Amino acid sequence: MLSPKKTTYQKMHRLDSNIKHKRISKLNRGNFGLKSVSCSRITSQQLDSVQKTMQKKTNRLGKILLCVFPNVSITEKPSEVRMGKGKGNVAYWCYPIKIGQMIFEFQGISEYICKQLSKLCSSKLSVRTKFILIKQKL
Repeated sequence: MLSPKKTTYQKMHRLDSNIKHKRISKLNRGNFGLKSVSCSRITSQQLDSVQKTMQKKTNRLGKILLCVFPNVSITEKPSEVRMGKGKGNVAYWCYPIKIGQMIFEFQGISEYICKQLSKLCSSKLSVRTKFILIKQKL
C-alpha cells in the first residue's frame, strides 16, 4: 500500500478538491495518459489495485507512470464512541483528485492496449476519466 514515509503532522485537515487543476493537465513523460474529468478522493488501495491489474494486462512491457501519490491522511473514530475525546486514528491515505489532473501515463505500450487499460482503470477508480494521447508531428 502507498503511504508517505514521513509527515510533519500525523492527522490533517480536509482539503477542497472542487477546483480545476492547471499545472498537471498535460502529458510530461508518456505518450498516452489517463486524465480525470471529475473530482474525488483516490485511496491508496484503489491505486494499488489499478497498478496490479495494469501490470498483469501488459505482461510488464513498457512503463506505467503514476502521477499522483496518496499523501493525505483520513481519520475515523470507532463506531459507538461518544462525542469529544479528540480526533480519531488514521484509517487510510488518499489523494484529492482535481478536474483535469493526470493520474497515469503510459510509455512504450501500443495505443490499443492503452485504451483497454484506461477502461479497466476507470472501472476501478472512483473518478470519471478520459483517455489522452499526444498528437505526433510528421
